[in-house]
Amino acid sequence: MKLWKVLVSVAIVAILGFGWSKYFNDLTARDLTFDEMMAMADESAEREYFDEAVERYKSALSIKQDLQVWQKIKETREKQIERDSDRPDKLRTNMLEAALAFPLETSFWVTAIQIDIGKNRLKDAFGILTEAISAGAKGEELDALHKELLYAFTLEKTAYPEYQQSLSGDLGLFNGATWQSLGANGKLTKEYEYISLPSAGRRYIAKVNGEMRVLDSAGTIRGRAAENGLKSGTYNDASMIYPLLVEEGWIYLTKDGERLPGVYEMAGSFINGRAAAKSDTGFVILDTSGKPIQHDFEEIAFDHEGFYLQGNIVIAKKGGQWHLYDSEYNQISSFSCPGIDICVKGGLIAYSDGSLWGYVDTLGNVAIEPSFEEAKSFSNGLAAAKSGGLWGYIDQSGSFVITPQFQYAGYLTPAATCMISLGSLGGSNGLDGLDGLDGLASLAGLEVSDSLDGISFNLLTLLNYGNR
Repeated sequence: MKLWKVLVSVAIVAILGFGWSKYFNDLTARDLTFDEMMAMADESAEREYFDEAVERYKSALSIKQDLQVWQKIKETREKQIERDSDRPDKLRTNMLEAALAFPLETSFWVTAIQIDIGKNRLKDAFGILTEAISAGAKGEELDALHKELLYAFTLEKTAYPEYQQSLSGDLGLFNGATWQSLGANGKLTKEYEYISLPSAGRRYIAKVNGEMRVLDSAGTIRGRAAENGLKSGTYNDASMIYPLLVEEGWIYLTKDGERLPGVYEMAGSFINGRAAAKSDTGFVILDTSGKPIQHDFEEIAFDHEGFYLQGNIVIAKKGGQWHLYDSEYNQISSFSCPGIDICVKGGLIAYSDGSLWGYVDTLGNVAIEPSFEEAKSFSNGLAAAKSGGLWGYIDQSGSFVITPQFQYAGYLTPAATCMISLGSLGGSNGLDGLDGLDGLASLAGLEVSDSLDGISFNLLTLLNYGNR
């Protein structure tokens, strides 16, 4: 019995010994094969058989993943590009493979991103950058690329002598003869003699064959004006009232053409059953019957669409200074200033201290101290600001993210578009000095049209900002 136990023990020891011996022999063989493949790959790289070298490096990687091997692949492809500069995509493909194997190695991600930037594939570059950040890659190079790509832009070639803008992102564009409305979805309406900005319910005031009509988004007539109007404000879906400019001044009409009492120098659009207007005796707030509501404001600010109520606040002047008020006209804080812009959906408001412009929040707290020559309020995370005689865009830290380079810059829409003016920037097509990472190649042929006042506008689109 004891002998049997001894024999079993000896057998077990023998089996284990054989197993360990085989494991170490296989490991040695594998290492030798890896080393042999690396030597062969190095020789191919030295002889400038670049594709063969990469194939052999990958064979080595199939035996053992090693960061240094991916670095050698990177070096090999870079040497190949020195011989043939038109073939960087092989390097890009290999670097994306390397980044998947070693996601924290920033250099692989950066190389692939820079190749896409060089090819003007900015959306693809931003996609890779997003993957890198999600994978945990970090570094100053990635931070710098993120900032550049996030604010990369293109410019539409067509220049417009006049435009109007809604808070929802719609743009009214005048080409010098007719108007069109460009929706936030990128779709254009048909051309009209005139078309207003759309209401929340997508109703327009459009001029067709000399007649002002209320149209829906399909172009179906929903009402007619009895007046021969020149242009209009925004239609209000609830009250079905809109302001219309006629020869004698601004008036208010219902959907069916009924005229409210009063003629005004300025007429805002209705919101929550009220609208602000300026008569020859001063500013008034009207109800839907056209009856004035008493107040003692010297002036009232209108936003893009003619609304006096902006993000549930009213910006109005009293005692020669601008103040912030709530919807019942109660002053919100002690904040006052001699100059101010509008409020866009509750964002920071640009204001002037009399010499420079800064930003204040809707509670009257200064958020960015005055430091700009001129400024517009924040909309969708960015604000146009002027420095050195040119306009650019700042973020909420007050830092320029698009360098000052435009003669004019408008408000950013939810679709990450805005209108800018190239004005008299250098060059026959106004492109010299533009800095948008998109490069001048895609902007070639852009022409700046003359307009009555010498200013025209181009549509700027931030390529990646909407995907931030």
